[in-house]
Amino acid sequence: MGLDMYAYSVKAELIDNSDAALATGQTWETDIPVYKLARRAVGFVDWQGDEIEKMKPEDLSQYHEKLWEANRKAEQEGFINKDFHYWRKFNALHGWMENLYYNKGGKSGSFNCVTLRLTKDDLDLLEQDMQLNRLTPKDGFFFGDQSIEPEDYDNLKLFIRNARAEIKDGYAIVYDSWW
Repeated sequence: MGLDMYAYSVKAELIDNSDAALATGQTWETDIPVYKLARRAVGFVDWQGDEIEKMKPEDLSQYHEKLWEANRKAEQEGFINKDFHYWRKFNALHGWMENLYYNKGGKSGSFNCVTLRLTKDDLDLLEQDMQLNRLTPKDGFFFGDQSIEPEDYDNLKLFIRNARAEIKDGYAIVYDSWW
């Protein structure tokens, strides 16, 4: 167990043209259901809780098979890349992302299994904070060692470079974590 951190690359149009973004007239910055949006792009519509609760076990099993197939199809068709970037126990970066999440209006009581969109400006700020050694380790049972290794920064520089390229190509970068 521990802190696993992910960055997804998602077609920006899925997020920017989502019901929530269109309803508010603002870019969706936090708590983005990236897979739900990607599944919708390939024609799958998620059922709501009460619809699922009424399903028979065999129907529920079929529903989940179709859901996972829609996830795979969304990945194959380039709507989402779940393997864009990965970190393990880089707690200083996670703490930085947590601060950004709440600054952008994130509402979750715990910064775990929630999503955060990273814009070009966010990447610029992250790069600046990294260069000025403003990434500070964060305490947490699952967060690992408190040190920051040189390869952590090398990996972060690679991520920032690749994320900027993806944004330029019409994708959004979404951070997620699980601990």
